[in-house]
Amino acid sequence: MSTTPDARNDSPAEHTAPPGPGPDASSDAIIDDIDQTRKELVDTVDQLAAKLDVKAQASRQVQEVKETAITKVHAVADELTDDDGKPTPAALGGLVAVVALVVALIVWRARK
Repeated sequence: MSTTPDARNDSPAEHTAPPGPGPDASSDAIIDDIDQTRKELVDTVDQLAAKLDVKAQASRQVQEVKETAITKVHAVADELTDDDGKPTPAALGGLVAVVALVVALIVWRARK
């Protein structure tokens, strides 16, 4: 197995920064280039730190799941209630069916 950049589909050109100021650049151009490079380095380090922060990633995922669950609960609640917030007949029928099923299971389990 070769470890050359081409064998890994990573060409060196993809990872090289654009050339800095030329040899005849002024000191201001060189300083600006250094400042820009520092900013890019800070951004890169911040991105890497964010990828390595497992706790923050887990917290974000938990928050996303919570928001999705809340949205779904609200959607179901909207479907099962009328404009006044009262349960619809279909919701009441479903509730009665679930209660009847639970009672039937309890009775069936007790007879076994």
